Amino acid sequence: MNRCPKCRTKYNPTYTASCAECGALLVDLAQPTDSPADRTIGRPVKRARRGVLELAAPFAGWIVLGLFALSGVVWALLTDAGRDESGTIVDQGLVSVFEVRVGDCVDLSDDDIGTEEVAEFVGVPCGQPHGMEIFGIVTHPGNTSVFPGRETLEEFADESCVGLYQPYVGVSFDVEPLIGVTYFTPTRSSWAEGDRGINCALIAFDESDLVGSMKGQGQIHARMLSVGCYDLPEDRDRFLGFHPRSCDESHTVEVYSVVRERSSMQAKYDEAALLEFGDERCEDDFYRYLGSSRGDPNLTWSYFYPSSESWEDGDRKFFCFLTRVDEAPFSGSLENSGGVGADA
Repeated sequence: MNRCPKCRTKYNPTYTASCAECGALLVDLAQPTDSPADRTIGRPVKRARRGVLELAAPFAGWIVLGLFALSGVVWALLTDAGRDESGTIVDQGLVSVFEVRVGDCVDLSDDDIGTEEVAEFVGVPCGQPHGMEIFGIVTHPGNTSVFPGRETLEEFADESCVGLYQPYVGVSFDVEPLIGVTYFTPTRSSWAEGDRGINCALIAFDESDLVGSMKGQGQIHARMLSVGCYDLPEDRDRFLGFHPRSCDESHTVEVYSVVRERSSMQAKYDEAALLEFGDERCEDDFYRYLGSSRGDPNLTWSYFYPSSESWEDGDRKFFCFLTRVDEAPFSGSLENSGGVGADA
């Protein structure tokens, strides 16, 4: 479907010569009939994540949000999106599914909410709330006019889009707790007209809006942490993981030990015993990691430990991490450093 350039009413360029709403002539402006018209919205790529982790003091509690359903936003603005010289969207407006670019932040228009096919997005500046971010555009290798079927296209899109996830977001799809994937594939009619493109889009698992570009902003879920350096996310209300950082860069969190409690699979959950175990092991490892028997009053440590739910799944891991008391960043690993120093 296209839109009338005068009143923005949708019309089918295959057989519509003039706009039914305002009477504008559409023949010379219509998309050629041999061009693809729209794309099919793929199912979100979902991950099951059973159980949660508990977080020992001093931080707040820990939850894992459920899976999401893709939703749109109602928009009244129907002009074309404006871009700056670099191609970044700076003014809200329409963007064809065939003209969208990697890095574009978009929503579904009000007309497309709840539909299975879409011809255009509503592009918005990434600094504003939006439902999706285009992070990849791939081409299906099919070279015949025979439509391969939606299931085949979805399988190809699953593999292709997830493969592009880590290079764009900065962490593996399997360890990012907040950002999921959906995609847009050719319809049967657009395939017959030569359309082989697939748009890969990032979305939030909890149905919330994204704010800002997600490029390089991936988080490591706490159950997947390893020894290394990280940052806390700016939005503490959605604190589900850490941003991985090189220890040579500025960072606020350093995971210094990952230990396993040796209870059997049949053992009952005993939170008091787990806290006693975590306190003892993480404190010992804290001093050992710093290479100091006195520690550093500028630093504090805490840990994640199994919740009752994750315990039932066989989770026995503790993740010990340190931060500065004032939450200020530091650079360079603190391993064998003795601490940041009293005057740091």
